[in-house]
Amino acid sequence: MLRKKRLLYLTANRLTAHSLSRGKLVVDATFERNDAGLAAFATYLAGSRNLYYLVVDVVEEDYHQDTIPDLGRKDRGLVLARKLAQRYRDTSLTLSLSLGFDKGERRNEKVLYASFSNTQQFQPWLAALEQKEVRLAGVYSTALLAPPVIKGAGLKSPRCLLVSVQQTGLRQSYVEDGNIRFSRVGRVNLEDAASVAAACASESGRLQQYLVTLRLLPTANTPIDVMVLAASRYHATLTEVCRNTEVLNFHVVNADTQCRTVGLAHFPAETPCDALFLYAAANATPKQQFAQDQHRHHYQLWQIGNVLYAAGA
Repeated sequence: MLRKKRLLYLTANRLTAHSLSRGKLVVDATFERNDAGLAAFATYLAGSRNLYYLVVDVVEEDYHQDTIPDLGRKDRGLVLARKLAQRYRDTSLTLSLSLGFDKGERRNEKVLYASFSNTQQFQPWLAALEQKEVRLAGVYSTALLAPPVIKGAGLKSPRCLLVSVQQTGLRQSYVEDGNIRFSRVGRVNLEDAASVAAACASESGRLQQYLVTLRLLPTANTPIDVMVLAASRYHATLTEVCRNTEVLNFHVVNADTQCRTVGLAHFPAETPCDALFLYAAANATPKQQFAQDQHRHHYQLWQIGNVLYAAGA
């Protein structure tokens, strides 16, 4: 039996549950971050055998790049675990992402460590998923999903800044060679198209300069492509305001049109950008995600069951 995929979208104040099936992304229910909302969420999950993907878009994120020696699999795992524990007090939602190796004489691996500054805000929702024995495929931040969203738009660039207008605010995610390197969220008045456009243009310039100070860009004159992703109601104003400079090459993408391009025939009309990130989680799922084994236990059991069934067949 073909089952719908469930996409859970978690922001600071609420969790929204979606169904995805045959190109249709539909809002099932919205749960506020309070006792009543958590109780309703538990009821929603009861008896479900579907696969769940939890996508998170919050302000409290941390990204840190470091290098480790070229090690075997076991030793590498131990070193990464130690590094994560040293940087984050709570390692229940962390990941380490390989960024390749240095080209010098010493073959050091570049690694990006990522986590959330406040993991406690996720725990009640994760506890409900565990209690109902839900098959949780993983926990994905919108920043982690930026590379497949950029790829889905057909933008091929070694350095790309994705600026997306979402429920949480103005999300800026810097992607290099297909890997997320940095992300942050800024506040913006979503009701004012002129303010949104002005913020997209000005904040892109500021972030380009900040990336230089972080040494993520080699020089102040290093050009980058900027993909501005926003709902159709902002498109005309963005096209007028976001003008190319010596270092910024803007590509304004209509999120409504892009949803249909990737295969979403139906999506929540007010949140096309968020819909694209949810769709990417289900259809271009990154190998890396934040959940640990205890969160994905029932999903892993389901995977093992499928392997045994296939072997038996």
